[in-house]
Amino acid sequence: MKGTYKIAISLVLVLLSSCSTPPKIEPSNSTVEIDKLDSDNHKIDLEYIKNCSNRGFESFIGLDFSQKNDTLQNSKLNLIFSNHPVNESPEWVLTSSEYEPFCCLNWNQNDTYFVFTFTQMDESCCHSVYICSTNLEGELLDLRFLGLIGGDGGWHEVDSFQSTSFADFHIFKKSEYDEDQFGPNGEDLGYSRKSDSTIVEMRFKDGLFFTDTVYHEVWDTLFPGY
Repeated sequence: MKGTYKIAISLVLVLLSSCSTPPKIEPSNSTVEIDKLDSDNHKIDLEYIKNCSNRGFESFIGLDFSQKNDTLQNSKLNLIFSNHPVNESPEWVLTSSEYEPFCCLNWNQNDTYFVFTFTQMDESCCHSVYICSTNLEGELLDLRFLGLIGGDGGWHEVDSFQSTSFADFHIFKKSEYDEDQFGPNGEDLGYSRKSDSTIVEMRFKDGLFFTDTVYHEVWDTLFPGY
């Protein structure tokens, strides 16, 4: 009887021991694939950029915005740009839409970095050009506003840039704003024009862009009415 009692206790202890030891779970290959997919979604497809863009940076003046350029991978870029505001300004987050897509422009590459430009049309006023830098794996390093062409409501701006080396630029910005002028009795005095001219140097170093304003002048001109 005592032997039978000891055997019963031993069986209970064995069962309790097996229940207290959690089963060993092998890592799932699907988890690794999901992690890789998530990582890829946060990288820019450099081969896609190369296929839809031209190598080397053109002058801003002379670009024909009436021709529809190939669009970039806009949904992916919306995700990437959500964490990288333009010019490091928290309130300036780029997003694209069906009517205002990001479009391919130019690219360049050296042994360490990949740089590309793209355009976006704002239906209310203008075409803007932006410049991005990545490492050779497509991880975004910097996003900067380069210039624009367009106008609205008396304001007009025409910017241009000239590439001086791999990713260094001289940027020339010229804007004008016209405003009607009237006398105390409502008589037409013509209009005034405020002109603004700026030259900016953009330098590329260690994957980032740095700007320095080297010239800035503002002046007013009155055009009399008749």
